[in-house]
Amino acid sequence: AAYEKILDKIIPLLSENNSSEINQPEYDRLMKIFCDALDNDLNTAMAVTAVYDVLKSDADSFTKLELIRKFDEVLGLDMIENARKKSDDAKNDSDNIPQEILDLAEQRKQAKKDKNFTLADEIRNKISELGYNIKDTRQGTEITKK
Repeated sequence: AAYEKILDKIIPLLSENNSSEINQPEYDRLMKIFCDALDNDLNTAMAVTAVYDVLKSDADSFTKLELIRKFDEVLGLDMIENARKKSDDAKNDSDNIPQEILDLAEQRKQAKKDKNFTLADEIRNKISELGYNIKDTRQGTEITKK
């Protein structure tokens, strides 16, 4: 579950990568946290926490991705590659969602915007009855087949 959360936080970085220069002071600061963790008796739990520190930092997307790439050379978790695959799989899944479900999701979104939460819940239940899960995330609404 923790690994999936990391991937979910990397996915938006892949599309918003709008810089081509590393923020060197921030890069150095975050790299030190990671190296200190490994220097502490190869404390991989602390090293993974450093990944979270990167993802939560104010660094730009390019700097974050470069740090994660470097961390991954040591950790061997293929975080960026697996985030790309997960993103592609989600896109392919969303391409296969019936229009009826997409329309219901849009109606639900409008109901929530209008603060009609009873209607929004009814629409969620209807979507569920039709065999789909709907989940609200920071990146938007996710619809998946059950």
